[in-house]
Amino acid sequence: MIGSESLWSDNGQPVYDVIYILIAASGIAVSNILLKLIANKVDIYYAMGFQLLIGAIPLGIFSFYQAYMTNTRVIDPIVESIVYHSIVTLLAIPGTALPFLIWFWLMDKAPLYHLNMYSFLTPVFGLYLGWFYFDETLTFWQWTGIVIIALSVGYISFNSNTKRALN
Repeated sequence: MIGSESLWSDNGQPVYDVIYILIAASGIAVSNILLKLIANKVDIYYAMGFQLLIGAIPLGIFSFYQAYMTNTRVIDPIVESIVYHSIVTLLAIPGTALPFLIWFWLMDKAPLYHLNMYSFLTPVFGLYLGWFYFDETLTFWQWTGIVIIALSVGYISFNSNTKRALN
């Protein structure tokens, strides 16, 4: 619902958008299933390092490809700046490593379907940040998607808590 308006645009991008969403959703589903299987069988830091390495390889290849296609240097003077290193550090530790550690810990404590429902809140947070910080206007379909996501997460959360309380 949130991205449905792009399906009617004339720029030809919607096909790529749907493909990217399907790839991302498939990757998240497979990784969550694999993480759930190994949650108490492997060292959490080993799993995190391996996952980050797997993600870094395609990103590194893509960055060299992008640099080649745009005729730019791969290592620019920006790499030497303190701002760049601060951003990378913030993205790496509290933005990637810490959430992964918490997610891995939660995988051992809760059922997978219960944890995965919170990943649906990602576009809601993205729209909220765009609306609040950048004064973006949300369309009817975006508001509809937000309401559907909020109701769905609430429904699943309430029903799973009710079932646990009754048992």
